[in-house]
Amino acid sequence: MGLLSRNTTTFAGIIFGAMVLSACQTGGVLLPGPGSIVGPVSVANAAGNAKVLRYDAEAARLINAYRSSRGVGPVRVDATLTKTAAAHALDLARSGLTGHIGSDGSDPATRASRNGYKFFTLGENASAGRTSLADVIAAWIKSPRHQPNMVLNPAEDFGLAHIVAPGSRYRDYWILMIGQRRKAGGGGLSGGQLNNGFTGGFSGPRVTR
Repeated sequence: MGLLSRNTTTFAGIIFGAMVLSACQTGGVLLPGPGSIVGPVSVANAAGNAKVLRYDAEAARLINAYRSSRGVGPVRVDATLTKTAAAHALDLARSGLTGHIGSDGSDPATRASRNGYKFFTLGENASAGRTSLADVIAAWIKSPRHQPNMVLNPAEDFGLAHIVAPGSRYRDYWILMIGQRRKAGGGGLSGGQLNNGFTGGFSGPRVTR
């Protein structure tokens, strides 16, 4: 991948349609409860001295201000999506991978499912190299491939995590997950089939890939 300026890239956003999921639980990065700004928080067993940063209140403000301007309802912090986002961001930092496929081959749907988030809709945006929340949110909003996840509808929940991993490929890794849980008795695709529409790519002039 070639970079035109700083070591920065924004990965594809993915929107998944309704799906029947299992509620199998797995491990993940455990985070403290929602707060205005929580961090830095040490991550057990992380490579080097990687840390998780969270900006729940400010992220909610920025995301919901944009959603309101586009005529869609607000989203609230969800602990499961936040844990899932943090685990994938940490995995990217440790593995040197970029994008939505984890080092174990998992995709966003699999990671959400195994952490217990049974979803009706789910989107994931990822970015690396940017150092501020405002910058990464603005990049996702400006990107035609990521913007649809910012206004994903229906959606009620979000989780955003920022991993800072000095010595890793990009140092700063961001994952945003937005979705809505399946309602009791709600519809969805049968047989565990996944209907996914790729809304992602790379945004901004910094990346030539």
